Amino acid sequence: MPGGGGCRLMASRQPKHGAPQETHRLCSVVSRTSNFFDERLSPLPCCLAGAIFSSIVCCRFIRPGLLPSRLPPIIHGMINDLRVHLLPSLFDSEEVRDDVVVILDILRASTTITHALAAGAKSVIPVSEVPEALTKASQFSPGSVLLGGERDGLHIEGFDLDNNPLAYTPDLVTNKTIIFTTTNGTRALLRSILAETIVIGSFVNLSAVVRLLEKEDRPVHLVCAGTRGKITLEDTLCAGAIADGLIQARLWRESDITDDQTWLARNTWKQVSQSEESLRTAMFASFGGRNCHRLGFDEQIERAVTRDLFNFVPVFDAETGCITAPR
Repeated sequence: MPGGGGCRLMASRQPKHGAPQETHRLCSVVSRTSNFFDERLSPLPCCLAGAIFSSIVCCRFIRPGLLPSRLPPIIHGMINDLRVHLLPSLFDSEEVRDDVVVILDILRASTTITHALAAGAKSVIPVSEVPEALTKASQFSPGSVLLGGERDGLHIEGFDLDNNPLAYTPDLVTNKTIIFTTTNGTRALLRSILAETIVIGSFVNLSAVVRLLEKEDRPVHLVCAGTRGKITLEDTLCAGAIADGLIQARLWRESDITDDQTWLARNTWKQVSQSEESLRTAMFASFGGRNCHRLGFDEQIERAVTRDLFNFVPVFDAETGCITAPR
């Protein structure tokens, strides 16, 4: 295959004389792995694979100063910083300026917004307060807009819908604009308004969020909404799941995590996600889960903990104030 020879040459370079025996065995593995790529992949990935594996084996024998102090993005992972904020109050708006923010309000705003757009809603417009929602809705033509949201988990008087993701069905929301206000989620979003990109994350679109962030070279902030100013386990778990997915998918080293909130979120996720039942139990035991259970919303908790129902990531446009699904 064209280009294969170059890959084999790089992968078969021997370490400096006197290197440990295990390194010679590694070189043999690298050569065989490189041949595998030669047979199956195009020339560019082939040569890339050879370079990566050769670097892993041989870099310890290169004189200091010949390698950059930080590995290039193709090996190290493209995201140059990943931070979890367990509450919106734990970061200043300036910290996220020009960065990427993922809003996480698992029970239930993030989950509901994603369901609404999946059901065909034209857009979701988040606002902070009920009077603002009413004023915004009055600017639309009759029949084109719906009011949705909650206060303290309950339906707002005069609103069309609450914060139940299962209520946003195609027959109700298709081609409608939804003015949406919740106790925690929309406020977390508006605190992140200086970010260059704001997206909505949840368990129901978890893999789509990870795939989107894999392409990023900007700092990423995972913002947990919490509940009434308190840290919630359900948001922390989702932040940890995203962080863990990025580390696994991108070869992003654990040693690069310098933020304790990120460590806490990821380690909590790894401990709880050993089985579907333990994850479900944690969701029901969480602060938000207990609130929903008290209100009789068990079915909504079950839906919110279900992974990868949807294959898209809602995006907030600061200029229009709308959250939409990519088309």
